Amino acid sequence: MTPSVWLYGRIGEGRRQRILGMTLKATSVSGLPDQSGVLMVSGEDFVLEEIRTPLLQWIQEPGRALLVIPPLPTGTQIIPLRWTIEYVENHPVGGSDLAALLAGEVQYGMHGDLLTDHIRNLQFTGQTTAVGYYRPRISTGVLVITVLPIWSLRTVDQPELLQDWISRLFALSGKPRAAAGRERQGPALTPLHFSILLHLASRQYETLDAALDSLAGSPVFKITREQASRLYDDLVVLEYVNKTSLTDSGNEVLRKSPYAIYLNALKEGNP
Repeated sequence: MTPSVWLYGRIGEGRRQRILGMTLKATSVSGLPDQSGVLMVSGEDFVLEEIRTPLLQWIQEPGRALLVIPPLPTGTQIIPLRWTIEYVENHPVGGSDLAALLAGEVQYGMHGDLLTDHIRNLQFTGQTTAVGYYRPRISTGVLVITVLPIWSLRTVDQPELLQDWISRLFALSGKPRAAAGRERQGPALTPLHFSILLHLASRQYETLDAALDSLAGSPVFKITREQASRLYDDLVVLEYVNKTSLTDSGNEVLRKSPYAIYLNALKEGNP
């Protein structure tokens, strides 16, 4: 299944936008999407710091692929890792599928520290790089850079080649957190569960007993020690807490909840 595809910056204008709209149902956006999918940007835009910085932040969530496509600036870039683009006099020899279809239109050669593991069958013949990727951490999305002009008219006659290519690259970005959350089994969250999350997030406690005792004596949270213990056990089952701290999933569910606005006040001691 082809993921959602968005066009950001100049690539979302003119002829290229029309072709990608036909082949991938891609839509132009002026802001960064909140959901998972593939966000395309031209290399000329990506190297601009004011554009690159928020884009790299966007892929910190799994299930998001940032795809940098031609036109590409020549020279060496070192953010977020080293990669070099050069003009080529001779076209690469096509490999299979999309690389073979577009090899005759390729203007660039690419080398550097980008990975090609898991996508070696997407390269040109002889493993000349057609596309490479970088994943900041195992739990994040992925940055992908390609020399293939995927907005070529040639893709209009064989859109399934481009759709399959996009889907295989998107698979590198991991499972979106929202999907993982829907599969999570455990107790349903109540306002009292969020009280526990807020309490643990508001300060550091040396032991769990100290945290729960403090909660029972809190003038803010009206929860007994017995209730607190049961609620805490629910959060352990949901993998939202670990000892006296919130897990990444716990921090995320609190951050996205209506109760997040109270956290700063609790930290400052002015609820």
